[in-house]
Amino acid sequence: MMHGDISESNILLTGGQRPDRGLLIDLEMAFEYGKAEPTLDLPRGHRAFMGKEVLTSIPVFDPLLVQRDSGNAGPERGHYGFSDDDLEQENSQVYREVEDMSLRRQPIHELEGFFWVLCWICLTREAPGIYRQSSQKVALIFDSNLDTMGNIKGRIMIDASTMEEYVLSNLAPYFFPLKATLEDLRRILCQGYWNRAILGYEHPLAVEGLKEKFLAVLEAREASVDRLQSPGDNREIQRRTYDRWYDPIDYAASWTNAR
Repeated sequence: MMHGDISESNILLTGGQRPDRGLLIDLEMAFEYGKAEPTLDLPRGHRAFMGKEVLTSIPVFDPLLVQRDSGNAGPERGHYGFSDDDLEQENSQVYREVEDMSLRRQPIHELEGFFWVLCWICLTREAPGIYRQSSQKVALIFDSNLDTMGNIKGRIMIDASTMEEYVLSNLAPYFFPLKATLEDLRRILCQGYWNRAILGYEHPLAVEGLKEKFLAVLEAREASVDRLQSPGDNREIQRRTYDRWYDPIDYAASWTNAR
């Protein structure tokens, strides 16, 4: 089953034990994968948390360039995305490939949705429940037109330096420990999109094991919380330590004051 609308407002954390720790709600856009998955002609749902392919119907990697150079390069060793010149040349082979691609929503798009939700939280909060003023770069990622959001997210997905420029360098200090986690998740998705460009967008092996790798990164990050150093005088570590037993009423008050 595919949810079809991964977003901040559709994820509930229960506080329970595994596997009942979270819930996805609002299933009106859900569909059974492999039977009636919608094409990406028109993005449906919360667009802020969609990736390039869902927003623009253009693949993250150009399959022609990837297949030509796949023996000599990797997903982050060259320019393998679609350029504006490619899309303007209506008679080019690349353009015809895009027109005939018929991309459909797939599980990798759902995983990328969770990635963007986590980025959004880390970029728009000072700490849990405390909002902060968003920068212009954050607005470009999550609150601009479809083409702009899609192009920037595509660049972030395939390029570590763009990830650093738009995401990692703009995190609130509270979320600094998640920098490596966010980068690891991006690399997993990047490799998945690269594999799809080589093997084909419907090939089952292209994204095999992505969910398991995703969960392994998150579980490793969670386990490391237990190994946090003594807070001492470090304000951010004090806040992170306290957040493990936070008072929801205090955070509700903080959120109200921030508004």
